Amino acid sequence: MEEYARIYRRCGHIAVAYGNNMIVWGGYMESATEPSTGVGRYHSADEVWIYDTVTDVWQRSLTKGDIPPRSSGSCGVIFDNCLYIFGGYHVIGVTEVGNSNHLFRLNLNNFIWEQLLPEGIPPSPCDKLVCWFYNEKIYFFGGFGPNTYPNNSRYLYIMDISTVNSDWPGRGWNNQFVCYNIAANKWEWPITHGPEPGPRAAHAADITGSYVYMFGGRTGSIRNNEIHVLDMKTMTWSGNLKPMSKCSTWPEGRSWHSLTFISPDTAIVYGGLSQLNVVLSDCWKLTVKSKFSLDWQFCKMKEAVPLLWHKAVYFNKSKEIYLLGGFKKCILSQLLSWRVSQLYLIHHVDRLLIIPFAPKSLLRICLDTIIDNRIACTDELQLPSTLIDMIERRKDSYFNEVTTIYYCEE
Repeated sequence: MEEYARIYRRCGHIAVAYGNNMIVWGGYMESATEPSTGVGRYHSADEVWIYDTVTDVWQRSLTKGDIPPRSSGSCGVIFDNCLYIFGGYHVIGVTEVGNSNHLFRLNLNNFIWEQLLPEGIPPSPCDKLVCWFYNEKIYFFGGFGPNTYPNNSRYLYIMDISTVNSDWPGRGWNNQFVCYNIAANKWEWPITHGPEPGPRAAHAADITGSYVYMFGGRTGSIRNNEIHVLDMKTMTWSGNLKPMSKCSTWPEGRSWHSLTFISPDTAIVYGGLSQLNVVLSDCWKLTVKSKFSLDWQFCKMKEAVPLLWHKAVYFNKSKEIYLLGGFKKCILSQLLSWRVSQLYLIHHVDRLLIIPFAPKSLLRICLDTIIDNRIACTDELQLPSTLIDMIERRKDSYFNEVTTIYYCEE
């Protein structure tokens, strides 16, 4: 069970959809054995975990090549059977830590890493940024880290005063907007129009069609509930849509949450950390009526779990959002109370959370029934070999913990 719990006990990781599979890499796990340093354990960078959403089975694959440093707060996307990861807060060896602006690519056919060295001006090193894929380019926005271009006019930067005298000084929030041109292997800084979002980190964004929707995030002591839209065809920002909204309800400001589209005009926002450092368990449905017309609706959840710094991955075939990793309690307050509680691991989520938006398929219902009732695979069942293989793999990982959070509209 501990091997599988290690999959779930992580934050600041990458989780992305790849066909019917969820690919998981990296992240950070608080350590109950090192209270004097306040330093946790970064997960191995040479392994990826693959979850088959059809059979509900985990598989661990080891990688080779230019293996990235262990890190948290990186971002990643899938394109052409490859996983691209950028940035993060990394650890090399025992003592060397800091923000990264390195770009790596993992070939998912042979699990070989390659560090990419694009031409052009790279972004400033940062973590807790967002990224998305559009027209064979990967776009990045915002983040937290040092300002490597202090005299630049490309983006705004706000210093975090609390880092000035810290062990890792000189970090803050930015609103840099940069893209990686895959075909040209080059960094590009797109020119945009309209009022761009200010510096922020730990925000959430997702793309639907040619529009990117960005919600929340932290700047200084403020966790906002702004929503901005970027038209990728015209590279035009909408500005904050909240002041012009006629919606009667609106989610409170937050960071470390998720925003995930489940259809071309519907997205789900889950959890995060509130302005008062409360870990949220609320769920909101965002309906896009038009580019600038939005509607928020609070959703009741059965067995809702407080969650921050998790990853949300939607699978259209099964109509489910998978919530992986994250904290159930406020990580900020934990860092200040080591002597009160040494049991960090209890604050990590230790299971996979699923929000279904449609009934399970007949195949998965049958697999669940066979496993739940410990039905043996005998010749009398007359099952195809592929199904018998699914059942046997499910039995081997039967002790995996999965909680379904049922969704209903208010």
